[in-house]
Amino acid sequence: MSIKLENLVSSYVDRSDAYVGVDSGESYAAKKLLEQQIIDEIVAERIETIDREVRAREKERASIRDLEEFGSILFQCVALALLVGLLGSHVYGLIEALVYQPSADFNAVAAILGTIIVTLVCIFVLLKNYVGRLFSATRRLIDARRESNDS
Repeated sequence: MSIKLENLVSSYVDRSDAYVGVDSGESYAAKKLLEQQIIDEIVAERIETIDREVRAREKERASIRDLEEFGSILFQCVALALLVGLLGSHVYGLIEALVYQPSADFNAVAAILGTIIVTLVCIFVLLKNYVGRLFSATRRLIDARRESNDS
């Protein structure tokens, strides 16, 4: 126990009117009880302070994760928009070649192959982004249920 706390409690108990005429055994018990109450109060306040700090840090980490996820989503949307634009350009070129007379340098096989490749890349990007998130969300739900069942 802290010497300062013991001295403070001893002088309080010795000077307090509530403890006048109390024998030394009861006085010692009162001192120890008062010390324990003070310690318990300090510990409770410290626990609340630490709990607030932990919640603030968790909130800050969640905000950082949200910002990182937003940046990732923004990049994915821009990349997907460029791919869809490229796909639209290829499809427009094919339609233009079918409706109008294709130019002499038009290569139908290359245009069709390019359209197929860009379509597959778009499908792959969509599946990777959204199916991966679906599996991630499913895993989190399963983990949350396991934790709630374990409790």
